[in-house]
Amino acid sequence: MVLEKSVSERVVCFHCGEDLPSDPITFEGKSFCCLGCRTVYEVLSSNNLGQYYGINQTPGTRQSGVQDKDLGFLNDPSIKSRFIRYSDDQMSIGQFYIPAMHCSSCIWLLENLFKLHNGIFESTVNFGDKILTIKFDHSQLSLAELVRLFRKIGYQPNLSLSDERTGGEKEYSYRLYKKLGVAGFSFGNIMLLSFPEYLGFGGDDLLLRNTFRILIFFLALPVLLYSSTDYFRSAIAAIRERGINIDVPLTLGIIALFGRSTYDLFWTSNPGYMDSFAGLLFFLLIGKLFQHKTFESLNFDRTYQSYFPLSVSVEGIDEDVTIPIGNLKPGDTIIIRNQEIIPADGILTEGEALIDYSFVTGESSPVEVKTGELIYAGGRQTGGIIKLSVVQRTSESYLTRLWNNSSDAKKQHSTYSDFSNVVSKYFTVLILLLAIGASAYHAITSFELAMSVFTAVLIIACPCALALSTPFTFGSAQRILANAGFYVRNPIIIETMAKINTIVFDKTGTLTGLQSLEVRYFGEELSVSDRESFASLFRESVHPLSRRLYLYLKDEITKTTGVNKFSEIAGFGIEGYIDGRIIKAGSAKFLQRENPSQISELVKDFPGNKVYIATDETVRGCFVVSSVIREGVKDMIADAELTNEVFLLSGDTAKQDLSLLKLFRDERKTHFGKTPFEKLEFVKVLRKQGKTVLMVGDGLNDSGAVGAADVGVSVSEDVSGFTPAGDGILTGKRVRDTAKFLRFTKDSMTIIKISFAVSAVYNLAGLSYAVIGQLTPLFAAVLMPLSSITVIVITSLGSLFFARKRGIV
Repeated sequence: MVLEKSVSERVVCFHCGEDLPSDPITFEGKSFCCLGCRTVYEVLSSNNLGQYYGINQTPGTRQSGVQDKDLGFLNDPSIKSRFIRYSDDQMSIGQFYIPAMHCSSCIWLLENLFKLHNGIFESTVNFGDKILTIKFDHSQLSLAELVRLFRKIGYQPNLSLSDERTGGEKEYSYRLYKKLGVAGFSFGNIMLLSFPEYLGFGGDDLLLRNTFRILIFFLALPVLLYSSTDYFRSAIAAIRERGINIDVPLTLGIIALFGRSTYDLFWTSNPGYMDSFAGLLFFLLIGKLFQHKTFESLNFDRTYQSYFPLSVSVEGIDEDVTIPIGNLKPGDTIIIRNQEIIPADGILTEGEALIDYSFVTGESSPVEVKTGELIYAGGRQTGGIIKLSVVQRTSESYLTRLWNNSSDAKKQHSTYSDFSNVVSKYFTVLILLLAIGASAYHAITSFELAMSVFTAVLIIACPCALALSTPFTFGSAQRILANAGFYVRNPIIIETMAKINTIVFDKTGTLTGLQSLEVRYFGEELSVSDRESFASLFRESVHPLSRRLYLYLKDEITKTTGVNKFSEIAGFGIEGYIDGRIIKAGSAKFLQRENPSQISELVKDFPGNKVYIATDETVRGCFVVSSVIREGVKDMIADAELTNEVFLLSGDTAKQDLSLLKLFRDERKTHFGKTPFEKLEFVKVLRKQGKTVLMVGDGLNDSGAVGAADVGVSVSEDVSGFTPAGDGILTGKRVRDTAKFLRFTKDSMTIIKISFAVSAVYNLAGLSYAVIGQLTPLFAAVLMPLSSITVIVITSLGSLFFARKRGIV
């Protein structure tokens, strides 16, 4: 049953809110502007989705211009792949850009599409990007039928094969330039036509004066009816949703100034303020254009992917090479190792693929893929090395969107953003009351002054600077950190990092680097064939020890061999079959059946990580990988301990890590012989004690602990594989700057507080002059964008200043 609303006195369409024609369509006692709007109402009503009209008034969009064109082209596989992100025997996942999405009613309806068709499993909305992600049964609902359903309920998706959001931004910029041009043209000409009357020339010539006034009025009309429409639409939309935004007082000021000037032009001897009116819109639009261009260049949520260095190994003629995924092209052969994310859709050409699509579908059960079948971007390989032939490039934005939307992503929010949103909400109400009160006070002595005060107060007061402080500071900080080799999942994490008081470090691959690990071998001599087999096994894994041992053996062999039935047990070891032999490498416990006691006795006095190797259940030897601490780590830990509790968790014994013990002031903060599960529990205990924990690990063996921390950071030597297990990825060579990064995030909070203070001072100073009539509306329009510009300058330069002060740039 559709929720009822009173519309008897309204003359607008019940669905979209547009004005009704002279012969409106009536259905169930409600009036509609066109057959399309009535159809959408019928569909929602018959499917018990009438709550759509109860969340917001007239939430729909006009349907008369929507045409049901032939959608047969969506059956073309090459075009279909543009919208389908994943498909298997049971379901497909599609993504669509929905330009008509504009309010909470839209979100509610689009996330309840499963009530309209049994073939729809789930739909989720990214309101900021206007992206709808939908899981559906393609056996019940084809892509073309799905698009028809969208159209039927009034949400026509953009089916352009170009970047629809980029196109939309270009269109918005074009419209903004046109409106600015109209306002500027009118402003200049109105000023010229007003000069004679201002200077007292031709005052006795009524015909000339009236002609000029009529010209001034008609020059001002396009400014009101075209240049100011964005403010009117925004204000009307806010009022319809029972709210007030910053455009409401601006709109009232615009109407007041135009109305007063029109009255003066035609009914009094005063020349009016049409030049001020046109100038007001001209300078407001300049501020809007500046803000739009700034957001366009610093839209961190969107452009972050452009400098996030996702890369992948590509098979070359002589050897494998690593390239950014943005440089991938169809036909390239990419190499994916265990636990790496697949960065582009590709056909499996070699290897045993067992793909975990939990990033894409939310289902963690691995899917077996056979040679010649398609593997979708976003899947994670859970076996040995596979090779894929790229069939379609995938943007970095898609992968990082999966990262942010994954089940491991923490639902974080910004206290500062919440604060600024609340202040902005009540700020506007207070400004309206202040404008009414001040104008009423001055109306006793001068109606003209009262109108000037009313307009100036509405224009000068602006919470925009307050609202800009948080996103611009976090965005600037995120960009600086990324340029320094530290890539965080999203800007809000920076605020969480500023609250960190406890740091937990892993050892191997974190405090000790891949290139700095020294390798020695003890045991029986290995043949060339043996070396090739073990090198092939190590090549399958992305664990720091495996990668170091592969590089150690690589120079002594001429080829590597395919590994069958590869498996890796985190924290213990790896194994697989090569030429019919079972090859194993790992800890003494992992090779317990092979009885490595004899080799263990041989290497027990040598410090370092012990990696035992075996073939066909026979221990062949042991690699001792000595821990060489990264450059700068000693100073970093000393710096971090000044303001934080710092812990070390290692899977090795204390005897193996004597050099690390010396780095910590309190040896009780160092814990050895910890399994991945024990590391996870250790972090959980710290959080239960009320500590805000940063976990820095390799992202593989430590993935559980990294995911459990308030902020989890995975360390990578070259970011050659996309294996996110937490909130950020830190390049190995910048581990030494961990303490500096934390101090910088605290500096970012200081910048936000300074910006809030500047915004408050600006508004107080501007309002104090406006309420006493010392600020004209035109001058207020000039000052208004200056507050936003000031905040942007403070956040940008402040972030750069603190980054240089901390030595991270």
